[in-house]
Amino acid sequence: MLRCTAKGANEVWNESIAKLTAYLQKTHTHPRIQESLLTNLHRWRHGAFTLSNFQENEVNSATTSQSSIGWKNLLEGLLSTSWRHLQQRYYHRHNSRKSSKRWAKGLFVQLHHLAWNQWEHRNRIKHDSDRARYLRMER
Repeated sequence: MLRCTAKGANEVWNESIAKLTAYLQKTHTHPRIQESLLTNLHRWRHGAFTLSNFQENEVNSATTSQSSIGWKNLLEGLLSTSWRHLQQRYYHRHNSRKSSKRWAKGLFVQLHHLAWNQWEHRNRIKHDSDRARYLRMER
């Protein structure tokens, strides 16, 4: 369902990714975390291998950690703790009083919406097309 290729699924995915991107920018997410999350979610959706050759070793480590947990699992709420620790260090380096705990909670919400939108789209396709077929059969 998350990798659905039915008509309109890419538009739903892209719209959700745009909202995720806006969230990451609004919360001053570490630029390499943004790059890794967005790149690897896209690669996962298209069946490609994880990309983990970013400029910072900590980001590569967090990416590898998430890969071992799974990118589908990320969409289901299993975020590697490495992301949160890396984000907190980024906030401290920039003298921000923001909390990586709150950041992670917001990220969970965004990822949940992304998965939910894909599920809802797939559900609509499945039941709307079955309904049309059912009506044709009745006629």
